[in-house]
Amino acid sequence: MRRRSIEFLLDLDVGKLEAERLLLRSREAKLQDSWRAAVRAFKDTLRGQGLVTVRLPESLTVAWPPQEPPIVAESHDSKWIALDDLLMQLRAEQADLDAQEVPRVQPIAPETEQRLGAAFREADALRQAGALMREDMLRDHSELRSVRERIGALREDLREHQDIVTLQRLGSTELEGLHGDCPVCHQQLPTSLLGAESPVRTLSPTDTVAYIRQQIELFEVMERDGERTLQAKDERLAALRAEAANVRAQIRALRTTLTEPNGTPSMELVTRRVRLQDRVERLRSVGERFLGLLGELDRLAEDGRKVRAAIQRLPADRVSPDDRQKLAQLEKSFIEQLRAYDFGSFSDEQLSISTDDYLPRREDFDLQADISASDSIRVVWAYLLGLVEVSERLATNHPGLLVFDEPRQQSTKAVSFKALLQRSARDAAGCQVIFATSEELDSLRRMLDGLPHTLHAIDGYVLQPVTE
Repeated sequence: MRRRSIEFLLDLDVGKLEAERLLLRSREAKLQDSWRAAVRAFKDTLRGQGLVTVRLPESLTVAWPPQEPPIVAESHDSKWIALDDLLMQLRAEQADLDAQEVPRVQPIAPETEQRLGAAFREADALRQAGALMREDMLRDHSELRSVRERIGALREDLREHQDIVTLQRLGSTELEGLHGDCPVCHQQLPTSLLGAESPVRTLSPTDTVAYIRQQIELFEVMERDGERTLQAKDERLAALRAEAANVRAQIRALRTTLTEPNGTPSMELVTRRVRLQDRVERLRSVGERFLGLLGELDRLAEDGRKVRAAIQRLPADRVSPDDRQKLAQLEKSFIEQLRAYDFGSFSDEQLSISTDDYLPRREDFDLQADISASDSIRVVWAYLLGLVEVSERLATNHPGLLVFDEPRQQSTKAVSFKALLQRSARDAAGCQVIFATSEELDSLRRMLDGLPHTLHAIDGYVLQPVTE
């Protein structure tokens, strides 16, 4: 808040650029969320149908479309076949069936019996393949559970070693000397946090924290790979179940055909036509939704490219030349005033105005941490009045109003306060500087002698009851 306030008062370009950068980042995050939501919604519609997406990014990418376009694929004979190729095969099969005349039962009875036997064998093979797939998935689930347990253990180790690093940062040099008590809250420490002598050279706590984090990242990658593998196998199992259901339906149709009276049309062929038509329509609907998704991703990728291009066009240097001029003017005014106010903690040659937070610094360190209380008040005077002086020379958003409430705190020297009044009177031509002070009136009049000012002396209390 303080930094943003200074950026506004001085009308720094860095504030505008940062606001624009934040806006662009927000737009990019929204595009990212829209991309992920669209991909997730489409994948949810495929769940349980034996279909998966291939080469479909789950996060926003400006390198779109990729050289190898994304596809939807179905598990077929332990392989994945692209949806377009599958639809081409099914439509060719559908055209062959439509071209066939529906045969009667009696002439095709021997062939129907052979096909029924083949269907039984195929059903058995599918059951065995499904059982093997389920066993394989159980092993994968067990491995994934072990990986997740390992991640949990590593995170606990990370927390404990971070506690060790914290204790050392707070001043502990020998953890074994803690006697099991935390030096901050005095609670009992776990044994795992207490050091133990060992002839083996081990990593330092800080190096151990970095190593554990690397291990966590590695196992998280293994977790994501395991989840993707399980998802693919789950869809393979779904495809096997769907294929088994088709074979069972074919068996029922073949049995019905064999039990029908002679001269009756083949029920099995009619059933195949209907089921094939339903499958083609279902896959065609999936293909249309996938094309719609690709169109939406095209739009999001184009918007993402525009946003990232706009981000790259922003200047790499966050402080513009105009900003540097204003900060240099502020630094000059600030140092001049400290000299006039008898600043004595150290040489003003070590002082500067930071380009990061626009506050006074001493060799890149916080100025307020190393000076006396009276000099701290002088720093406040010089900085606030410096903002006013910058606004008199350069274009800023400063309102031209500055209010000091009891500025002579910490028993600041009278000569310093007089210098502040003189500097304020000089700057008051284009703005208003108000002092509220309990300085002795005679002393104050002597300080103001010869300075343009308006003095309002108040006798007694400032706040008084209203009289009728």
